[in-house]
Amino acid sequence: MAATLFDRLAQLRLGDLAAPEPAACDAQAGMARMLGAAPPAPPRASPPPPPAEDAAQGSYRPFASVDIRHGFYNRTSGTCSDIAVEPTPETRRRLTLFGLLARPRIGGIDLFWDAAVRAQAHALLAPIAARDGAISAEIQDRLFTPPLLFACNVANPRFANFTDLPTDFRVGDPPLLLSTRRADKTAIAVNWRRLVRRQSLLLCGGMEVRDAVEAEADPDAEEAMLPALHPADRERQALYARAQCFAMLEFHLVAKRAAEGPATLVFDPAPADGHSFFRPVRYTVDFAARPTRWRYLVAGRGAPIAPDSLRVVTRDGTDAGFVLDGAPVILPDGRAAACLSARDPRPLLARTQAELRLEGKPAAGRARSRILVDRLPGPTPERILPTAGGAPRSDIYVFL
Repeated sequence: MAATLFDRLAQLRLGDLAAPEPAACDAQAGMARMLGAAPPAPPRASPPPPPAEDAAQGSYRPFASVDIRHGFYNRTSGTCSDIAVEPTPETRRRLTLFGLLARPRIGGIDLFWDAAVRAQAHALLAPIAARDGAISAEIQDRLFTPPLLFACNVANPRFANFTDLPTDFRVGDPPLLLSTRRADKTAIAVNWRRLVRRQSLLLCGGMEVRDAVEAEADPDAEEAMLPALHPADRERQALYARAQCFAMLEFHLVAKRAAEGPATLVFDPAPADGHSFFRPVRYTVDFAARPTRWRYLVAGRGAPIAPDSLRVVTRDGTDAGFVLDGAPVILPDGRAAACLSARDPRPLLARTQAELRLEGKPAAGRARSRILVDRLPGPTPERILPTAGGAPRSDIYVFL
């Protein structure tokens, strides 16, 4: 098995923090007796080892997952295939050091952990947790800082049409910032004001560090982005790699502050059983469907219709919340179309759930209203029309 990060830290820094040897403990106790001081307390017994598991090379266990969901895709229970999640080049290298395997898929990404590396990490951390009661913040920083970075690229150009995002937001310029530290349990918050200032990643000392954030202060930002060097040295040591992505996902394994609970993070510094430091977590990123104001433009192909009699009703005949505009709309071919506009915006959906009917009567002939269209079509995301204020408009053409 290739050398891992835990191999190096066990030999270097974490080895200095491990429990002292028995001989060293005896020497410390003897020295304390000579000085008339109380002998140091013996280290606490280590917890029982974790349950036996197949730790052979090539055996993997679930580590973490991220699911991308969208309210527009009601046909597939919200699974969104429009965003491809992939680790950045530097994160790929760090995944190898952790013994992790990234598997992008439709609707998200999965991370799997080599069982042998997992057993190695537990064996390394268990004695330290048994001695100190928990893994200290210093050790957590050495192991898991900075976070893993994943680029989220939009594969469907219509994504911006049916997604409820600000009208001045340009996809990928600058990228949206997502973080596992900003999650309600396992739901990662989508805040369109948290943006990466530039489309770049800063490689500092061989580690990826993202740039600052626009619009609001970011408590997760690193305090020192670059050492105090000559500008020429800084330019040579810093490499700006163009991201060209819709969003940047920061995958934090540990909390920034000790007061923050680890309930929604992968790493638990003080597990109840003494050895289950890592637990699989499944995060979700939910995007809302864009609400638009539906407008039905109804025109007759042959016999004229009475515009005042037109109504949009539900399946049971009740009013569906559309009002008839006073003036008709002239279509490009010169025909006048009656305009029925929704009072309130409605979300765009891949499959329209509302069963709407068009009710009315011809201009001449029968006096009673009847159903002219048994089921009206819903809007498509291809064409969204901005308005002076409020939600944009979706025009739906109906020819009788």
